[in-house]
Amino acid sequence: MRNSIPGSYRRLADVALRIVLGAVFIYAGVMKIGHPQQLADSIAAFEILPRTMVSPLALGLPPFEIAAGLLLLIGWLRRVAALALVIAMAIFSAALLSAILRGLTLDCGCFGAGSA
Repeated sequence: MRNSIPGSYRRLADVALRIVLGAVFIYAGVMKIGHPQQLADSIAAFEILPRTMVSPLALGLPPFEIAAGLLLLIGWLRRVAALALVIAMAIFSAALLSAILRGLTLDCGCFGAGSA
């Protein structure tokens, strides 16, 4: 069975998706990097991590998002970057589902302080 989408369209879709996702993660990281305390408060509100892990995560997450977004955007190590972001999103989704099931109302902190 032949693939019905020509190779040039698949490459174009790949590049477009990498640009959009890379830009979203770069933007998210940039919006958080200057406000680590607000991000730490958002992370702590999930009530999952021990207090000692909140600050390192708040300091490390924005550079991680920016680096992975840049790798995705420029296409260098794109599979590694995509896998890293998929794993991060899976962890975040599990944390968010846990918070919802426990009835917590919180600011996800996805794009900096005040993002619902």
